[in-house]
Amino acid sequence: MLAAGQVDAITGFSFSSYINLKDRGVPVDDIVVLLMARLRRESLCATRVFVNPKFAAEKPEAVKAFLRALTKHEETVKDPAGAVESVIKRNDVAKKEIDSSGLR
Repeated sequence: MLAAGQVDAITGFSFSSYINLKDRGVPVDDIVVLLMARLRRESLCATRVFVNPKFAAEKPEAVKAFLRALTKHEETVKDPAGAVESVIKRNDVAKKEIDSSGLR
């Protein structure tokens, strides 16, 4: 919606939001990332997971699997290039040059 001009701002994970906008053709100079940690908004920095109670009751294993995957974040931070390789293997629309663009 941001890339299409339907909204003025979005919230999300800075890295994935950046690469998704770049992949959708938004010029890099038009992307401004405001990191909540730098703005001293500690309450906004933590990851929150919300699940529809009906979905959780009907598919508890899916919810558990998602939470297990989410906890792998620490491994991603330690080895971002390896994480990109893992995504490329599993996601047929992922692009190594796009998903690796924010790595140092």
